[in-house]
Amino acid sequence: MTTGPLNAEDPRTVPTETASRALVGLAGDCAALRLTPLSQPELLEFLDDVHTAQQLLQAAVLHAVQEAGRRGIPADQGAPSARAWLRGVLRISPGAAGRLLVQAEAVDRNPALDAAIADGRVNAEQLAAITIALTELPDDLSPQVRGEAAATLADWAPHLDPVGLRTAGRRILHHVAPDIAEAVEARWLRRQEQEAHAHRHVTLSPLGDGRVRLRGILDSEAAAIVSAALDPLCKPDSVPGSAVPGSAVAGSAVAGSAVASCATAGSAGTGFAGAGCATTDSTGDPASTGFAGGGVAAELASTGEARTPGQRRADALVEVCRLVLSGGALPGNGGDRPQIAITVEYDVLRRQLSSGTLDSGEPVSAATVRRLACDARVLPLILDGEGQILDAGRTRRTATGTLRQALNARDAGCTFPGCDRPARWCDAHHIISWADGGPTDIANLTLLCGHHHRLIHDDAGWQIRVASDGRPEFLPPSWLDQERRPRRNHYHRRS
Repeated sequence: MTTGPLNAEDPRTVPTETASRALVGLAGDCAALRLTPLSQPELLEFLDDVHTAQQLLQAAVLHAVQEAGRRGIPADQGAPSARAWLRGVLRISPGAAGRLLVQAEAVDRNPALDAAIADGRVNAEQLAAITIALTELPDDLSPQVRGEAAATLADWAPHLDPVGLRTAGRRILHHVAPDIAEAVEARWLRRQEQEAHAHRHVTLSPLGDGRVRLRGILDSEAAAIVSAALDPLCKPDSVPGSAVPGSAVAGSAVAGSAVASCATAGSAGTGFAGAGCATTDSTGDPASTGFAGGGVAAELASTGEARTPGQRRADALVEVCRLVLSGGALPGNGGDRPQIAITVEYDVLRRQLSSGTLDSGEPVSAATVRRLACDARVLPLILDGEGQILDAGRTRRTATGTLRQALNARDAGCTFPGCDRPARWCDAHHIISWADGGPTDIANLTLLCGHHHRLIHDDAGWQIRVASDGRPEFLPPSWLDQERRPRRNHYHRRS
């Protein structure tokens, strides 16, 4: 490594050997630091600072990887490919090496993204989500539009986790190139649906020890059907076999309503995450994030449930089959009977449906929407220019039927900051309580999962108010933020 003075005006200057050794020493000091004497604010600040430094070093790694490729170092050292060379040099897996190469190229091609990485606004996982979104854009897209897409996603990164960015990335063209977005999205959705349907499968493999492995892949539409049937039976407080007589499964598409998707198989970032639904990471392994801010153990402790989310889904699947064989019916769920639901715009001028979005965040093509609408009940919602719901049903004590569906469409899930639980697992909470004269209408309601509903009612210092744009926002307790700056849930962000 060459030596010489650092050039503070050029962030791409290669560090000197002295500087890099000092960096290693500082990292070692942080690793050995005793954290017990730190106060809670100091500990949180330390965690944030160290994580930010880690991400900045990731940017340095990407710059080094790109520079090595630019100089032809892998070929000079006899490596069959840049990925093989990087795997050997850094002692990482082929998959990790491939991701580094793709990310390094994306950063090199998009200065705005490079700047966001270099100043810590985009972390490594967010960069992975942005990179995937950029690679899925059409090949014939102009460099200018592609650059605007990268810059926009980088601007959103401080407000979205990697899953949220992945979801937003699927609709990025609607923000940076709305004139071509609809046609591009229609082609992409149709191709994706055809490929997903072609690759559907379910296997039952006896393991020889009394267990049978159940594995499979479903397309989004099929997963929504399965989820609508399983959801009522795999809640933490549900008991297998406790179906409510007289309820039914409704395979209908409801404009403005919602579906919580559980027990699905797919790639990371599908949005099929929520209470009782294990998420899936980029490797396909189930993650233990039962809900934001906790895990399976925390969820079991908070609900008193003895079964893990996976066990509840297994019980629910068996119970659905048992009910079908016995001619029984499923209980209601989320204030309404089980149903497939989809949010879709209706073009009054053309009198036709466009592409839609399941409440899980999964997009579906216009063809799928039309097919589902052939046997569906449609709930019309009156929206303003920014998509806010202005009217949807009459006032009542509890949020059911039309009002509940409108609430699901607006909030899409628990509105508490950082929570990923979908609408079907949430309660309708009165911002101004019913006992204090608060009405049961869309302007005074917000969705909260069971955990955060209890948190609000336990008077833990959090307050909810409706912002000027009609969205709920949360004021944290003063011990968490002395200025009590309002926070929002960006997980369920819709483009």
